[in-house]
Amino acid sequence: MFSMQKIAKIAGFGYLIIFITGFFSNFFVLENLYIPGDGFATATNIVHSDILYRIGIFSFILMVLFDVLLAWALYMISRGMTNTYHSSTLRAAPRILRWQY
Repeated sequence: MFSMQKIAKIAGFGYLIIFITGFFSNFFVLENLYIPGDGFATATNIVHSDILYRIGIFSFILMVLFDVLLAWALYMISRGMTNTYHSSTLRAAPRILRWQY
């Protein structure tokens, strides 16, 4: 189906898109529209900057979609690991927890 390199590239691309859209949505859109403590001014900003508000909503939706894509890619990468790795990790977990206490 997909090689591990291709899935890793998909995961990296997903992280990049999540970072860009999250940065844009939070630090550009919200900073320009939201006024802390003044709901009327926030609503006025949203009404006057309708395009910016819609782009911000689209950016948040895009971020969620790429988050799902990233979760799939990371699942596919972790599924490709051998069972011996998982079983050795599970055997070591009780010893590590006992050591911490």
